Amino acid sequence: MILSYYKYLYSSNANDFDTISVMAFLRNDVVSTRERFQKFANTLNVINNLTNNPMASVINYINRPQLFDILNIMGMEGIDVFARRHYLNYVMFPLCLLSIAMTIKKSNPGGIIRTLYSGIIDRVKQGKTAIEIGEFISAFINDNPEFKIDYDTFENGLGDRNVKQGIKKTILFIDVIMKNSSSVVNVDSINLEHIYPQKPDPQWATENWPTNSDEQKDIINNIGNYLLLNEEVNKRIKNKYIDAKVVEYNRIISQDLSLGTEMNTVDFERFKNERKNYVVERQKAIAKNVYDNFKLAQVIIQKND
Repeated sequence: MILSYYKYLYSSNANDFDTISVMAFLRNDVVSTRERFQKFANTLNVINNLTNNPMASVINYINRPQLFDILNIMGMEGIDVFARRHYLNYVMFPLCLLSIAMTIKKSNPGGIIRTLYSGIIDRVKQGKTAIEIGEFISAFINDNPEFKIDYDTFENGLGDRNVKQGIKKTILFIDVIMKNSSSVVNVDSINLEHIYPQKPDPQWATENWPTNSDEQKDIINNIGNYLLLNEEVNKRIKNKYIDAKVVEYNRIISQDLSLGTEMNTVDFERFKNERKNYVVERQKAIAKNVYDNFKLAQVIIQKND
C-alpha cells in the first residue's frame, strides 16, 4: 500500500523501494505535517475498501501483486472500477489475461512488464479514459510480441495439469464478473467444484472412467472439469458418481443465476456419457469464448488462420 502511495505521488517506476527508502518517504511525505498525514490516512482508507473488491481476489489467484498498484492508484484517483466498468473491461481484465498467458507459456518478461505497468499508472494519473489506456496496452503488446501467446498453446494450457488451478479458475471468475454488470460478485463466496472428483468413488471406474492415475489427473485438472458454485457440494456426495452429484448441483445452481454464464454451464448428460471427450470439448469452447469475448484477447492470443 505504501509503495502504491509513493507511485501515486511520485514515480510509477519505483521498483527498488527498500526499507531505508520507505522510512525516508514516510518521514518526509507522510508524517512531516498534519495535512500530509491526513491525506495519507484518507488514501489508506480508500485502499482498504478495495480489499473486498472482487479484483483483489482475482489478482491473488493469478499471483500478480504488481496489479494492486494499478487498482490502488485508480482508487486514489476516484475510479471505482465496478461503477466505471470500462476500467475493468479495458484495463484490469486484459492485464489479468496477459498474466495468465505469460504463466501458461512460462514466460517472465521482467523489466518490460514493469514498463507496461508504469505506462498505465502514468496514464491513470493523467486522467486518461479506460479506452485510451486499453489502446496503450494493445499498442504495447503489438510492439512487444513476446507478450503474445499462440492460440493452441493457450487452449492446451487450459487442460494442462501442470498449470496451476488458480490460473484456470480465474478465467471462469472473470467471465462471471464481466457478465454480471449490474452487481458486484463476491468471489470469495464462490466454490470451485471438480465434477470428476479429485478422489473418485469406485463407481466412476465401473462406468468406464479412467483408473490410471495420470489419466485421472488430466481430467481432474482440466478447466472443462471445473464448475463454479455458490456453495460447497455436500461432503457425503462430493466424490460420488455424477448421478448423485447432479441432484446436488441442480439444487445449488437454481439458487444463484449469476453463475449461469455460458462458460460456467455444463451439459451433465453429455459429461456422463462422453466422459473425457466432453471435458476436452468444453475446454476448447472456453478457450474460444475467451478469444471471442474478452477485451484485447485477440491482441494477446495469436490465432494462425
